[in-house]
Amino acid sequence: MLLYAAYLGGFGVLLPALGETFRLGTGVQGRLFPANFGGFVAGVLLCGYLSDRYGRKSVLLGGTAGYALGLALFGWAPTFAVALPAAALVGAGSGAMEVVASALAGDLYPQRRAFLLNAIQVVFGVGAAAGPFAARALLEAGVGWRLPLLGVAAASLLLVALLAPLAVPPHAGRAGIDRDA
Repeated sequence: MLLYAAYLGGFGVLLPALGETFRLGTGVQGRLFPANFGGFVAGVLLCGYLSDRYGRKSVLLGGTAGYALGLALFGWAPTFAVALPAAALVGAGSGAMEVVASALAGDLYPQRRAFLLNAIQVVFGVGAAAGPFAARALLEAGVGWRLPLLGVAAASLLLVALLAPLAVPPHAGRAGIDRDA
């Protein structure tokens, strides 16, 4: 959630530089937000169901990998026509992370559920506060808008690699599901 919030918070700072690269007006740049949040809604709706059906860990890892892929595509996009669907993929992956990370934390530690859900939101706030600061510092240092996106993509892939080998109890994300229905 920290990585998603850093992207989300920093994106507004990067947007004017992105608009210059693709020679876009603010109205066209603004299309990135509904693309991103449309993908987010789809990710939440689909991945909540998938995580109940197939387990939270695999869907969380897939969502995080999809988020990283979307960021990488966006960071390397040669045209706005490529950046727009990449923004939707970023949104879908982040929607999957949002819904599944919270559910998995509650499944793994039911006695600490409220604390963990609050901690996840605090971490989101930290990322959202740090993102604009980091984006501005990078732009002022002469780094283009693409590198921060590629950096968050790389960090997300590293997270997937670190989390993939961790064991998750088989009941996590499957409690209460009637498989015969």
